[in-house]
Amino acid sequence: MQKISHKKYAVILHRLLSDVPDHDVPAALKAFVSLVARHKALSKFDRIVRAYQHYADQQAGITEVTVTSASALDHKDTRVIADDLKKEFGEQVRIKHETDPTMIGGIKLSYGDTIVDGSVRQRLQELAYILSK
Repeated sequence: MQKISHKKYAVILHRLLSDVPDHDVPAALKAFVSLVARHKALSKFDRIVRAYQHYADQQAGITEVTVTSASALDHKDTRVIADDLKKEFGEQVRIKHETDPTMIGGIKLSYGDTIVDGSVRQRLQELAYILSK
């Protein structure tokens, strides 16, 4: 049996769910899980689900952005960041928040292959570099 990557399974699942009416989704999901099981790929299921979400977001024009901060952000702060990023990207943004207690302050944004480090530590390192020249 040919090996199928978790990304390919995600695309298959997306196409499958796009083509069935809502009332047939449970049966379609059961058939999909059976397919994955027949290919002995159930151990990939977490990766398949993450790849599916990523693929579905791409198809819907949604960018997932991970926001890392020293402490939890409240809903208002998250909304402001999402609105600013929506203006920047020109598309919908899904915020995934992570906390890093080792951060002094500020935030880091990561999306796709890009990391924007607006942390206080990074700014202090940049200042130290400039002053050392």
